[in-house]
Amino acid sequence: MKRILLLWSLFLGITMYGQEDKIDIQTIMKKAKAGDAIAQYDLAGCYEIGNGVEKSTKEAIYWYKKSAEKGYSYAQWQLALFYKYGYYKKNISQSNKKAFYWLNKAATQNNTTAQRQLADFYYEGDGITQSYEKAFYWYERAAQAGDILATEELANLYEKGEGVAKSEEKATYWREKADALIAKQSEESHQRYIKAAEHGDIEAQCFLGREYYEKQDFEKAIYWYTKAAEQGDSYAQYLIGYCYDLGEGVPQSAEKAAYWYEKASEQGEEFSQYNLAHLYYSGKGIEQSYEKAAYWFEKAAKQGFHSAQYMLGYCYDLGKGVEQSYEKAIRWYEKAAEQGNRAAYHNLGLCYLDGKGVPISYTKAKEYITKALEKSGDPAEQYLLALISYKQGEDHSEETFYWLHKSCGNGYEKACEVLKKHREAQMQQMDDEE
Repeated sequence: MKRILLLWSLFLGITMYGQEDKIDIQTIMKKAKAGDAIAQYDLAGCYEIGNGVEKSTKEAIYWYKKSAEKGYSYAQWQLALFYKYGYYKKNISQSNKKAFYWLNKAATQNNTTAQRQLADFYYEGDGITQSYEKAFYWYERAAQAGDILATEELANLYEKGEGVAKSEEKATYWREKADALIAKQSEESHQRYIKAAEHGDIEAQCFLGREYYEKQDFEKAIYWYTKAAEQGDSYAQYLIGYCYDLGEGVPQSAEKAAYWYEKASEQGEEFSQYNLAHLYYSGKGIEQSYEKAAYWFEKAAKQGFHSAQYMLGYCYDLGKGVEQSYEKAIRWYEKAAEQGNRAAYHNLGLCYLDGKGVPISYTKAKEYITKALEKSGDPAEQYLLALISYKQGEDHSEETFYWLHKSCGNGYEKACEVLKKHREAQMQQMDDEE
């Protein structure tokens, strides 16, 4: 988890930097052609993402190699990644040997990321002779330079006694050091986001909103989400609507929830479309309208949202806001069921049981109700399986009673009543026979 958070902050930091930087591509090209290793590295990056020049993987790799051959460690590290993971296969072939070569070059120049990844090579033995001792050496160098992941790996080596004498004391020392580095980086990252958010960066505002929301500091979450929402960010608009819907950080207000959901829905935000449809369906915070509910359910359903697909099927099933059609209900139920929607399984089972829009098929009915039951454990669905088995005839009587007993045992009164009547009928039959 710590690794995920770390990588996320690094990637976002790169994104934010890229947004602020102004590229003078002509100057970079001139310096690169004159042999400036840093300019060659920068030019490679421009070609890789198409910043100021036409995107070209071939040109990117050419300039990364030029820079790497000049001894620039970041270019050496970048090439190592291309060789290690086989990126851009049309222009560069995967090769652990070449990846190791360039990582070693970068690592010896104190590139801490390369040192840690070189340690990974030695630890795993990827294309080289495996060596815990050399892995320890490079993890330690990277850890001493403040690399968090290397610090964690170093703690693991001390804990396991791999490449070094086992030491719980040193393992604890390096693990605590890693935690301290993570906390420091997190705070520094947080301050960068605040600075960017205050300058109107929507991604930073959304990030802070999410961060505060996860900490359950809803007041600050709402503040930053609102900043992004007012700039037109559809996901922030959805989240503001959601907070008003649930009353998190703000007084609960279906009216304001509907307002923000509609803003986001008009921009195609599927969760907002689904939630707005529900508000129209119930008339909560907005004038009730089955027609508008079906409209927004369809918008979200066509984006592949399974809950919306189910609800659109339900509207067609009952004729709510659309012309009643079992055939269309079945079609949308099936789309939702393909994504594992429990309610869609249930209703498809009923359609096959009753022959609504499809020929009656007890086999299909049983299949779908069983799938629904696997997700819910609902005794009502156990009762339905008993009913289906009963309709399949006497050959299935054992299965019928199995599900009746299961359903009754889980508190479903209708199943208990059927069993009770069956026992009473048996007793009456015995009395009549006497």
